[in-house]
Amino acid sequence: RNDRFAYLFLIALLAIGSYSVANIPKESSPEVVIPVGVVSVAYPGAPAADVESLITNEIERGLNTLENVKEITSTSREGFSSVVVEFDADANLDDSIQELKDRVDVIERELPDDAEDAVVSEVDFVDQPVLTLSLSADLTDFQFTQLANDIENQVESVPGVSRVEFSGVRDRAVTIIVDQTALARYDLTLTEVINGIRTANIAFPIGQIINDGISYNVAFEGDIPDSTHIKDIGVASRGGQPIYVRDIAIIEDGLQPASSLSRLSVDGAPSENSITLNVYKQSGGDITTITAAVIEKVDSLKAAGQLLDGIDAVTVLDSGDQIKKDLVRLSASGLQTVTLVILLLVVAIGWREGLLAGTAIPLSFLFGFIGLYLSGNTINFLSLFSLILGIGILVDSAIVMVEGINRKMKDNPTIDKKQAAIDAIHEFAAPLISGTLTTVAMFVGLFIVSGVIGQFIASIPFTLIFLLFASLFVALGILPLFAAGFLHRRNTSKLEVRQVAFAHRLETWYRGKLAPYVANRAKQE
Repeated sequence: RNDRFAYLFLIALLAIGSYSVANIPKESSPEVVIPVGVVSVAYPGAPAADVESLITNEIERGLNTLENVKEITSTSREGFSSVVVEFDADANLDDSIQELKDRVDVIERELPDDAEDAVVSEVDFVDQPVLTLSLSADLTDFQFTQLANDIENQVESVPGVSRVEFSGVRDRAVTIIVDQTALARYDLTLTEVINGIRTANIAFPIGQIINDGISYNVAFEGDIPDSTHIKDIGVASRGGQPIYVRDIAIIEDGLQPASSLSRLSVDGAPSENSITLNVYKQSGGDITTITAAVIEKVDSLKAAGQLLDGIDAVTVLDSGDQIKKDLVRLSASGLQTVTLVILLLVVAIGWREGLLAGTAIPLSFLFGFIGLYLSGNTINFLSLFSLILGIGILVDSAIVMVEGINRKMKDNPTIDKKQAAIDAIHEFAAPLISGTLTTVAMFVGLFIVSGVIGQFIASIPFTLIFLLFASLFVALGILPLFAAGFLHRRNTSKLEVRQVAFAHRLETWYRGKLAPYVANRAKQE
């Protein structure tokens, strides 16, 4: 009756649905959180047997009563203990890790005094690089390290990037080589030298200065700006004379030993030294958008006079590009399915009725994308599969409604098309709602599945249930409006006459076969 409101609602649906499709995060598969914590304790110099008896066993005993624990595994080796705690998949990750930390704080009192502090960390199986780049050039190790520091700041400034990790990069290291003879000459110990340098590299408050009734906070800023200032650090005083680092040691500004090696070969050319850049996304970020933005940033840095001018940058892994290809393939399959369904509807119920019923598919899909976006879900292969799976289900309500309106117009040639649509809604609303609810009840059972599998498939029932309710709304709220303007009265075709005659003959035959059994109680038993 309120056709203007319906048209406004349809416009809003198209706008919000398009916005949701453009902004919903896209990934290859759903994110599954597996709560796993790791307790690591270093016990320098201790053999593996002592590490197991004094460290590992104590930790395991203390964690046995921890709630929501599925499995505890441990590894003991010389000087190091590692205990992996896997929680139930339904447990809250943050709460579980916090409880683990609290329990470890208590257990540490039972550990040897010379063991280092226990470190509790969480394992994130979803935290994988989404983009890997390899940078190659004729540079020294020190230049590669400086390049890595510079490009790290540039890439981490891209929205959605959580961090950047490198391989093939040697970290900078300043080595202070102390002369034992000089220590003896000044009657110094190595501990005094270490403490003196450490003190010069910290910041701490000194106090307050009050001037004209105004209080000023004063702090000592002890941050060492670079290695050249280390030689001027005073470490002690003898006879009123300060002793500087340069008096007792030699400072070498260099690099740590290499912990990883990265080389790059392009098109069969000899491999060259390189650094590998691994980019990680923030939780919930759109992989396709993030990787595209990082690649755009790197391309801009390759311009003349920029940071990467003259440096070869090769994309080794681009998860965003792969996800785009997967989504395009699935979308193409879905479009083919939609086209086939509409063609079948056109053949079965007529071209006007078929096209009208087919509009329920894209409209319901828009509702589905809005639901995915608002609920924090993502577009992945499972959610797209659910959309394709639901195509055959969501047109049922549309077919019933279109055929109902068409029948109302045939049975009463004088009825107004709008009134025919209203009468069809009154007649078929209850059956359509009941049928939709029974189908929804079937998919609700999938929410009962727990654990990792439950997390993984959760998008399937959610998407299908949302689609079913959307298709019901489209069938009862939007299609009647279209039908009132799109459907035409038409005479019964020869094909329809034959269909009715065939149905009548089939009914007569079936009644004849069924009648003896209904009338004869013995045959019924």
